[in-house]
Amino acid sequence: TWNISHSGDRVWARTIIINNGTINKTTNTKTTFVNNCQAGSFTNNGSISLDAGETYQFENNTILNGSFINNGNLIIASTTSFGSSLLYSGTGPITITSLGTLTLNQAMSLNTTMLVNNGTIDCNFNTIFNTPILTNTGLIKGTGTKTYPSGTTFNSSSNSTLEGSLHTIAIGAILNIENINMKNNTALTVDGIMNWTGNVDIHNSCDI
Repeated sequence: TWNISHSGDRVWARTIIINNGTINKTTNTKTTFVNNCQAGSFTNNGSISLDAGETYQFENNTILNGSFINNGNLIIASTTSFGSSLLYSGTGPITITSLGTLTLNQAMSLNTTMLVNNGTIDCNFNTIFNTPILTNTGLIKGTGTKTYPSGTTFNSSSNSTLEGSLHTIAIGAILNIENINMKNNTALTVDGIMNWTGNVDIHNSCDI
């Protein structure tokens, strides 16, 4: 068991971490795992938990399997995979920065507020974004279907992009779009509400 209880923000740099046990964070600080000189990585096969007010930021190559309970803040600023055996739970927000790509390697229902801040979500399997608020200024793609169910408000702006297979705005969901690109014959089905504001250009071409 690894109890992280530092009093201030801390950085783990150029460190290869493989967790087969339990990691608990017990203080309201940020722990960052950094990939300096391409020498760091983080692999979880055990159990990780985040409580309210606690933050993990992954800046190294990260593979998450095992169990991850997120009731704090998860920031993805690297190539990060939710593995096929990951048991993910909790309602803490997920932020994907411009340096981050989150790859989902299993069918998932994500029950958390999400910010795709110029980053990328790659859904290799069917994904339900069962989130109160999903804000996309980056790219959501993948071969799996993407469903935004009732109760979800999907804000897509700042030249955001949707790619891959079907995106469905279900009955009871709201899509607010300002600028959006659709590429590679992506299909968008809107059974809920779609609000257009400002200048809206929807493209469906592979050459943009």
